[in-house]
Amino acid sequence: MSILRHTSERLPILADSTLSFQWPTLPEPHIGFGSGTQFACAAVRLLMLLNDWNSNTIEPNLASNRFALDKNGREEFRALLHDVGRCKRSHIGSNGFIDGGLIYDLGLGYEGITNFQDTQDIQRTQSHGFPESWRILALWEPHYSGDAGEKEQALFDECSLRENPFRDEMIQLAQGEVLPGAQAQDWHRFSQAIGRYGECAGEVFRSVQGDVYRSERIRFWVDTIRSLGIHGVGQSSWGPVVFAILPDNEQAQWLKNHLEKHLQPQGWIRIASPAGPATVTHLPS
Repeated sequence: MSILRHTSERLPILADSTLSFQWPTLPEPHIGFGSGTQFACAAVRLLMLLNDWNSNTIEPNLASNRFALDKNGREEFRALLHDVGRCKRSHIGSNGFIDGGLIYDLGLGYEGITNFQDTQDIQRTQSHGFPESWRILALWEPHYSGDAGEKEQALFDECSLRENPFRDEMIQLAQGEVLPGAQAQDWHRFSQAIGRYGECAGEVFRSVQGDVYRSERIRFWVDTIRSLGIHGVGQSSWGPVVFAILPDNEQAQWLKNHLEKHLQPQGWIRIASPAGPATVTHLPS
């Protein structure tokens, strides 16, 4: 396992221990959820916990909030993730794992930052609350897999050769509409802004996607959902997952029932609640 190999120098437990991981379930890879980063976060954080336990710095019976990290712990955690090839472009995945909620990352190039070795300052990445009553509908169809690894990096490299003409608008939308909308639990304000933000982001990648969205099928779903008066809809990462933000579970269930009649075979629609920070309840004896 590459995570064990790359973290062995920082975590003494790996030098003289035989570890075995069993995963009862795993999320689908390369569909736009950042599951690879979350898998790496979970593995690295568990290794940190096991190392502390082996050093007798924590009790074997862990509290449910034991994944919580102070500033030094966050720096170690992010350094380990960087060692295994994660957190290269943003801290969204790691902050989502640690804090949950709504994550806002200003990205590379913000105030002179060009890579994550330049700073350990978490201020460029902010964690905000997300209304607990809101729901996220996710829709997936098996018509392609999203890009990852070297291929994904090549797409980013190609698109980064051109200046983002929507950067100022995206910052204004995020800081002036999305975050205040979430804080005020103003779903209409948030929904309008997050939909427009996604379109601006998609325009940056139009040259490699062929459109604001990665496929005609994604465009179909976005247009269909918007025709129902729901504007907080978009493509998750490279897709193929399409997401929509709904104000409550009842409306999310209504939308799910309405869309399922158009869903391709083997596709699925799921409704999710806002996620809090990752937790662990116990380590086996």
